[in-house]
Amino acid sequence: MGGNDELAIAVAFSKPKSRLVEPSNAVDAKLMVEEKSTQMGVLDGKYDDLPEQSFYVVGGIEEVIAKADKIAKESVA
Repeated sequence: MGGNDELAIAVAFSKPKSRLVEPSNAVDAKLMVEEKSTQMGVLDGKYDDLPEQSFYVVGGIEEVIAKADKIAKESVA
């Protein structure tokens, strides 16, 4: 096994259902330091108001925000 083989196997057994995310959409610590983009917002505290659970098992920051909105709606209902 090599490369993403282990990840592909883990995806099959993970709950909640996982999926592979393109590296360009993933939050990567190296990218956060090198690029002034949405990843920098994580370091700058721009998303500190979002619940920690919204960052779990998602891809890009747009999905994090959408999941945070969903969590907020569910907690009101």
